Amino acid sequence: YVKLQGKKKFYGWIAYDSKNKFIIDFVIGVRNDETLEQLFIKLKRFRGKVKLVLIDGYQGYEKFISSYLGIKRKKPVTGVINKSRFNKKTGRFYTYGLFGKSGKTVDKIIQELGIGTTISTALIENLNSFIRDNVQYMKRRSKGLSRVFDWMVDIFVGYFFFHNFVKPHWGLSKRSSKNWIEIGVTPAMSCGITFTQFSLYGILTFSPTLD
Repeated sequence: YVKLQGKKKFYGWIAYDSKNKFIIDFVIGVRNDETLEQLFIKLKRFRGKVKLVLIDGYQGYEKFISSYLGIKRKKPVTGVINKSRFNKKTGRFYTYGLFGKSGKTVDKIIQELGIGTTISTALIENLNSFIRDNVQYMKRRSKGLSRVFDWMVDIFVGYFFFHNFVKPHWGLSKRSSKNWIEIGVTPAMSCGITFTQFSLYGILTFSPTLD
């Protein structure tokens, strides 16, 4: 949830590529199907190209995945973790596949992609936790609340740009034997756009020098 002075809390929906640690797109609005659909409208450019979708038990997902990511009867493999239902036998939340696929089929693809062993939303939850720690509007006790909705959206656009292109990428950086980043390499550096690692402050205050 994100806060706006004098207004109710808004909800942020994020589409995240867990394999490449890339934030694909997002929307902010009321937590309902109308807002969620706006995200899937943005994602429809990937129709027929999505190999795997992992979601929680919110009911609106299924119809939008079918409408905006599927092609006729072909739907992306989709795994659901329902955190309102706990399986005492397995000691885990109830998980299953959509569109005629079994949970085991979904688990197999997750393992092939190297993003886990079973249906889970842990990776997006870790991202949400990281965003909450770093973006002021997401801190529950923060006094720095956005006065204008557009300002709130802009700060997330800026932060997500930083996350995708300027923040050191775990898969690109030199890591220690304990997998800690020793020498940070950003996607922008890997592409040859820059040879310097910039801070978020440096990006937001950047001013080009013209000869």
